[in-house]
Amino acid sequence: MTGRWLITITLVVFSTMSTGCVVSRRSVQRWINMKNNEIVAYEDIIAELEHENAKLRATQSRAADEPAGETNTDDLNIELPLEDDGSSTPRIPAELEPARAVEGDSASASFRSEEVADPTATRDAASITHLGLDVRKVSIPGRSNDNTDTVLKVIVQPRDQAENVVPVAGALTLVVLNPQLRTRVARWEFGASQTRQWIEATSRDAGLHVPLPGSGEWGERQDLDLFVRYVTADGRRLEAQCPLRFLEPAEPSRWSRRAPASRSRDNAVRAASATMTSRVRVPVESVPEWSPRR
Repeated sequence: MTGRWLITITLVVFSTMSTGCVVSRRSVQRWINMKNNEIVAYEDIIAELEHENAKLRATQSRAADEPAGETNTDDLNIELPLEDDGSSTPRIPAELEPARAVEGDSASASFRSEEVADPTATRDAASITHLGLDVRKVSIPGRSNDNTDTVLKVIVQPRDQAENVVPVAGALTLVVLNPQLRTRVARWEFGASQTRQWIEATSRDAGLHVPLPGSGEWGERQDLDLFVRYVTADGRRLEAQCPLRFLEPAEPSRWSRRAPASRSRDNAVRAASATMTSRVRVPVESVPEWSPRR
């Protein structure tokens, strides 16, 4: 009996060990198959990368073989400025939906290439540091000879650090916005060759006298804001803004310049300053008559 039991136990142990070996071999085989699949996937990725690398090298080789003077025009996106038709009448756009930032609207104003090449204009424009604005109501001939139209005129005054007016032609962009409705009411763009005809250098109102045709049709509605961008001959962009207050023709605008009675030359220069941007510092001891603090 004892011998039979030993034989039985031996057979059971042997069969159990054999079964465990089979299970272990199957697990190892599955692991090997999984790794083989991963190797195949990596080989596919390497093949794709090599194909893309070959295409890139072929493209670079063709580019190196092309003559240096040839350029693929499809890769260029050049926007040429509109030709100046020589007319002094500005383009008045229709009212638009809520406008973009003023900076984006004014960015299309550029100085003409012939003005940049003018050494005199470049030398005179180098001293300009900021702008002054003077808005007035003027009468111009109407559609019929018997009538006159009242419109706004903006005197753009390029100034140096000493507040002296430097009347130099430059590209101008003017935008009128309605701050309540957040809409753009009108926009004008002028090249330097066009603004040159509006220069008044010797008068007391030196600057660029820019009329705003159509502004008389705005009537007595909401107050509007005027934004001006001026591009100097050396390529700098100067900006200024002021509110447009619609007053009676006989009533002086608070933003218009008043003639000084009897002052020194320095005080007269300060009084000649119109609406400035926030960058201009007004001396506290000598507040001009146009100051909002008067």
